[in-house]
Amino acid sequence: LIREDGSEKTLEDIRKQYKLRAITLKKIEKLEEFLTPIGLGSSKTKNIDFSYPDYKKLEYKSKESFTKTKEAIEGWADLDYDNIRAAQSLQAKRAGFSLSAYDLKRAASPGLSQYEKMADRIEDFIRRAPKYDGMVWRGYDFKDQASINSFIDSLSRGNPLRSLSSWTGNAKKAGNFALEGSGENTGLVLRVINKRGAPIGSIGGSGESEILMPKNVRFKVKEVVQRNIGPVWNERDFIYTEVLLEAL
Repeated sequence: LIREDGSEKTLEDIRKQYKLRAITLKKIEKLEEFLTPIGLGSSKTKNIDFSYPDYKKLEYKSKESFTKTKEAIEGWADLDYDNIRAAQSLQAKRAGFSLSAYDLKRAASPGLSQYEKMADRIEDFIRRAPKYDGMVWRGYDFKDQASINSFIDSLSRGNPLRSLSSWTGNAKKAGNFALEGSGENTGLVLRVINKRGAPIGSIGGSGESEILMPKNVRFKVKEVVQRNIGPVWNERDFIYTEVLLEAL
C-alpha cells in the first residue's frame, strides 16, 4: 500500500504494527484491491496522444461515469486546474499533512467541494489509464532562485507532490513555460522518465502533449544543472535550472 505521505507499507507490516485481527485485515485487503490498477492501468503506451477506447475497457460501470470523468479532465485542461489543486491541498490539510504557506492559502479558498469531486474522478481515471512510457518535462515559475533551491531540497528529502501535476512530452514547451512565466530572471524545469502519469491530450485537448501525474508522487533527485542563458526580460542574466529525477 502507498500511504498518503508517499511511504509504502505491506499488509504484513500493517498487521504487525497495529496487531490487527483477521476481520480488520480483510478490510485492508479490500483497500489494496481498490488501489490496484484496473482496466488498462497496468499497461504502458509510447503514444503520448493515446486515444481512449470504449469505457468498458477502462472498467467504468457506465458510459455516464466515463463522461463525467472526461468533463473533469476537460475542466482541468481549461481553467479549473488551480481550483482542483486547491481542493487537493484541502484534502491534505484534513489528513493532517504539513503544507506550505501557499498551499494553506489555497486550501482556504471557498467553494472547493465540487473540485474535490473532480479531483477524485481524475485520480481514479489515472488508476485506470495506461501509463506513458517515455521522458516528460515540467516547467515551473518561481519568484526567485532561493525558492527554486528550497523546492529541489524538498524533493531530494522525499517529500511528495501533494496534488495532481501536468507534465509534457515536449521539452521546448516546458522550457518556454519556465521562461515566459517568470519575470524574476529564474526558471526551473524538471525531467523524468514517467512511471505513474497518464496521457490526457486526446481528452483535454490542450495541445501540449500533456501527461497528468497523480498526487503524492515522489522522486529521487539525480542531477541538478544551472545555466546562465543571458538576459531575457531585462539586462540581468537569466538563471535556468534543470533537474533530472528518478520516479519512485
